[in-house]
Amino acid sequence: MAPKAPAEMTLNDEQVAIQQSYDDYPYESFPFSMTHPDRLSVLASLFGMQAADFNNCRVLELGCASGGNLIPMALEMPKSQFFGIDLSSKQVQLANDVIKGLKLKNIKIEHKDILDLSGKIRKFDFIICHGVYSWVPKEVQQKILQVCKQYLNENGVVYVSYNTYPGWHMRESVRNMMRFHTSNFENPQDKVNQARALLKFMVDSLDTKANAYGQYLKSELDMLSSKGDAYLLHEHLEKNNQPVYFHEFCQAADEAGLQYLAESEFHAMLASNFPAEVAATLAKVGNNIVQQEQYMDFLRNRTFRSTLLCHKDIQLTRNVDAGVLKNMHLSAMPMRILKSEDGEQSGSGSYLSLAGVQVNIGDGLAKEAYSLLAERWPLTIPFNELCDKAIKQAGLPAGDYADALAADLLKLYTAKAIELHQRPSSFTVSVSDKPKVSSLARLQAKDSHRITNMLHEVASINEPTRQLLLLLDGENSRAEILDKLLALVSKGELVLREDEVEITDKGKQRQYAQQFLDRILAELGKRALLVS
Repeated sequence: MAPKAPAEMTLNDEQVAIQQSYDDYPYESFPFSMTHPDRLSVLASLFGMQAADFNNCRVLELGCASGGNLIPMALEMPKSQFFGIDLSSKQVQLANDVIKGLKLKNIKIEHKDILDLSGKIRKFDFIICHGVYSWVPKEVQQKILQVCKQYLNENGVVYVSYNTYPGWHMRESVRNMMRFHTSNFENPQDKVNQARALLKFMVDSLDTKANAYGQYLKSELDMLSSKGDAYLLHEHLEKNNQPVYFHEFCQAADEAGLQYLAESEFHAMLASNFPAEVAATLAKVGNNIVQQEQYMDFLRNRTFRSTLLCHKDIQLTRNVDAGVLKNMHLSAMPMRILKSEDGEQSGSGSYLSLAGVQVNIGDGLAKEAYSLLAERWPLTIPFNELCDKAIKQAGLPAGDYADALAADLLKLYTAKAIELHQRPSSFTVSVSDKPKVSSLARLQAKDSHRITNMLHEVASINEPTRQLLLLLDGENSRAEILDKLLALVSKGELVLREDEVEITDKGKQRQYAQQFLDRILAELGKRALLVS
């Protein structure tokens, strides 16, 4: 057998080191709502693509960790097929333990190097690569884009996230200082501890109020203090973390036969969210969407992107037609009403969106539609139903209002005031006599206070709620659940408290437990945790 070339040998050794690092310090594996096929399909539709029916599609995730993102999709979409690979054998084993526990037949996760992905594999409608691209050698980055091109269906959508300049130039200086300081330490935990100590020493030694550099370091210290050791180790101390400028990523995608489709956060793509004079200048200096996006990164000092790609030969429509909303479902989380300095509402229909954008809805049909969505949150409403109800609530005469309402709702979407979906909600807010949460949520609640809801998000729960979730299998009536909660109290496995004082009176325990049960069940519905 011929010897391997030195460059290939070096790369393999490096991959072995990466695998060992992620085996020893695995990332906590979470769902990422921006990767869900529902969102990817919506964005593709907005720009003129006919994306696959995600209820019956094929999804590939490169670097799927222990399946925290892919497994909830497989559970929610039983008619679709899911395939994931990861370099960490430990995380793959954890994923397969969960898959076995849930008895899922439509998902397969394998221990595999991206560089070894080849052969006759059926193509995929959606390919996800979250938190990998910037953290691997250049050869692997090229392979990621090649795999996406090779295994993507004709109207498929790719999601890739990565660190970006110019924002990462500042963060890179912190990373370089940490790597310099920890270079003489072999043990990963020692490296993490020393990196945290160095940053704290620098913050303590600098003026963090009047000094801009000190303020920045303090913000980094505050951010990293909320992150686990695995994050700090892989984000700041690993050999590979190579941010790119957005235009460089698009160039690499172009060379692989792919083109820029969109960002997973639609509102971030719009120059209209800048002041009018800024938006006008951006329109002049940006000759195409890639250039304009790059200039917006300069203005925002952007550090991270989650970009969607598609095949280069697809003709995209950059002037979004609001008419596409007529075939969608909509939802809206209640926004904060803006107040003036004297405490009064600053203007009729004036809100602050989730993106921090001031939204002035006014008093027209759009406000009625938004009110209906906010009242029904987190459930979705089909556009036609929403239009009819809004017209009735506004007391308007008969007429065709659909086009005008669609245009207004598109504006609200661009401000992240509402969300668009290709499907109705897969959960319920109604509490039945035998309430039920997903089998995944119950499995996660056995040993964690962080579970996955039906919005494909992480939901944090306290200890009493965790114990309640274990009983919500759809088999126990509310009366039986109450008795089982009180049995846990009697055995000392659950403590009921009122104003931080333990409740010991048996009669009061039952009364309080009943109130607790009613309140938490309603809350679980609003947090998209109850299933029909």
